[in-house]
Amino acid sequence: MSQYSKICQKAYSKKARLICKQKVILIQNELKEITNLHTQLINEENLRFFINKRSITLSQKVKKLETSKKKLEEHVEKLQEIVEELGRENYYLEREGKILRGLIRDYQG
Repeated sequence: MSQYSKICQKAYSKKARLICKQKVILIQNELKEITNLHTQLINEENLRFFINKRSITLSQKVKKLETSKKKLEEHVEKLQEIVEELGRENYYLEREGKILRGLIRDYQG
């Protein structure tokens, strides 16, 4: 075998090793990228789960608040009716008081 062919063989061998190393590095980089993407996906799924859970909790609170608001409105209506009723009774009592005072003055006079 000639010196030239030995040198060519070594060159091709080194080139083949270099190509193998480059492939290994490329695959390692791709694996790192895949790992990062997988981590991002897991984070996004966790975030979605958290958001959905929070959304459900907020929806339940809104329903409770709406129910409380309706009950408060009913109580307000009842209290307004009571106030009106008391106002009417007070008016009649004042009117009767005026009549009674008038009668007492007439009686005293």
